[in-house]
Amino acid sequence: FESGLSAPLPAQGETCALGALGPFVCAAPLGCLEGGGRRERFCGSLPGEGEPCTIDSRCAGDLGCDFSPEGSICRERRVEGGRCETDRICAGGHYCEFSTATCRAFLATDAPCNDGNECGPAATCTPRTATEFVCAPAPGPGEPCFLGCAAGAYCGR
Repeated sequence: FESGLSAPLPAQGETCALGALGPFVCAAPLGCLEGGGRRERFCGSLPGEGEPCTIDSRCAGDLGCDFSPEGSICRERRVEGGRCETDRICAGGHYCEFSTATCRAFLATDAPCNDGNECGPAATCTPRTATEFVCAPAPGPGEPCFLGCAAGAYCGR
């Protein structure tokens, strides 16, 4: 068991923290950035359109982080049929269908699922039978789980 000292989260311009919440932590609403002629990663405002995403792939406003040959860049989120490499570039209510690399609308409850990201934030892809998986409401604390759980819970063993 190891302990440390509590410290405030880093502010604008300060070096990103390494802590239990993750390796690149900053005070809200800042993100951990790199570049700008600095050697260390630093806390700054969330990046806008056309700027590199934060270390953890976040952007300002309703922009999404697009993974492209130019790097991870903040772009307008894409709707049904838009090209994607990750869920973070798809508009609200959509996920990235990895097999086709396109944004698709979240699947409804009881719809067949495969990857786990297609059911939406309040649902999870769970086994109905040994070979069939379907979208179902995410279980809360104390309920049986397979992969995902409701916000504020995790699937322990």
